[in-house]
Formats: sequence, C-alpha cells, structure tokens
Amino acid sequence: MKQFNSLRKSSSIVIMLLLFALNSWGQSLTDQEAVLKESINIPEIQQQLPKDAEGNLKTVYIMQNAISSPDQIDITLSGKKVQFMTKGQMYNHDPDAFFRFEKLDIADKQAKVIFGFEYNRNQPDQRGQMFIRGSLKKQDSDWAIVNTNIHRR
Repeated sequence: MKQFNSLRKSSSIVIMLLLFALNSWGQSLTDQEAVLKESINIPEIQQQLPKDAEGNLKTVYIMQNAISSPDQIDITLSGKKVQFMTKGQMYNHDPDAFFRFEKLDIADKQAKVIFGFEYNRNQPDQRGQMFIRGSLKKQDSDWAIVNTNIHRR
C-alpha cells in the first residue's frame, strides 16, 4: 500500500507539471514571437537589413542552430514573413543576411537575448557581423528593449 501511495504522489506531480507546461506554452509562443521581433527591430540592425533595388526589405532569415523555434512562430517585417532555416539550409540558400540566436531566455516579465547578425554576406568588401546582447521587459502585453550591447566585426 505504501508503494502505491508513493507512485500515486509521483504521478500527481508529473501530471501537474505537464499541465503547467501545457498551460504556459501558448503564452510563451506569443512572447517568443514578440521578443524575436523586438530583437530584430533594433535600429542599428535595421540599417543593415538587405533591400532590393527599389529599397524594399528583402526576406529576413533566422538560422535555427543553438536555438530552434517551433513551426508555429509567425513573424512579419514590412509585410514579409521571417523565414526560419537550419544551418544546412541557410548555407545552401546563401542569403545576404541572417540572424543566429544563441540565447533566448524568457521569464514572466523579462527576457535576455544573445544573437549574431551576419550581413552583406555576398559583398566581400562590405561583409559584416554584429554580436548583440539585449535585455527586454514586458509591460502589459508589450515587450520592449531596455538594454543592448552591440559589438561589430
């Protein structure tokens, strides 16, 4: 009987944790989208995003390497959907620029990001990289960058 009660308690804990995880998943997906979008929208980065001949923003790419995002993530910039690709897909596609997130920690009202941005990849004389560390805060349902540290190479 003692063994049964122990198993029952363990099962209850597992079920509660599973329900908690499932309950918070929807919010974290929305938060993940918002944090990624805010990170990409840092003004110093916006100046380096690739544009077509008419000056319109080209498709933005995020390499899924250290951080992988669920398929349901839907981010648009200037009317274009951000594309998520694996490392192999990224190098086969060879875009002009892409993001590579190394850290994406989202808590209740705070987030920390560490990511790289490679740009002008197809123009050897203008090729560049940025490494960004950022902190974000959530007020009501909106995320905003509160601190960034950008290193260029």
